[in-house]
Amino acid sequence: MKRIPLILLLTAVVIGSVAVIGGTPTLAGNVSDWNDHDDNHDDHDERDEESTENKLSVSFTDSHWDVVIDEDTDDVRAAGNVSIKPDVEIDGTVETDGNVDLGDDAEVDGDIVTDGDVTLRDDTEVDGTVTGRSVSIATDAEVDGAIRETS
Repeated sequence: MKRIPLILLLTAVVIGSVAVIGGTPTLAGNVSDWNDHDDNHDDHDERDEESTENKLSVSFTDSHWDVVIDEDTDDVRAAGNVSIKPDVEIDGTVETDGNVDLGDDAEVDGDIVTDGDVTLRDDTEVDGTVTGRSVSIATDAEVDGAIRETS
């Protein structure tokens, strides 16, 4: 007789454990609420993709470059060293207190102003003035404005 209640108790514990571990989230809402919640995230993702089309993409890399620009953008104002990746166009001014490096075929449709060094690589174009401690220019890079070294 004592074995039957013990077996029933163990069965109840096992069934209760399975229900808790594998059950639906009844305390937080029913299953349809969770599905609606996921759909709302999809809507946010679509809006986020649309809203970031023309915004600055900044990624932080190793300690040498504080800011890396890898997409076309408007003015760049940053603290630290700035690297502009190849084939990127900046439609405005680049201002920083660190070094500036323009990758191959990069373009700046404005001035570059920095307290650090400026490096213009192959086929880069600057449609304004370049001001920096020292300015290194590849032979086929173009600067339409003045070059001012502040050292």
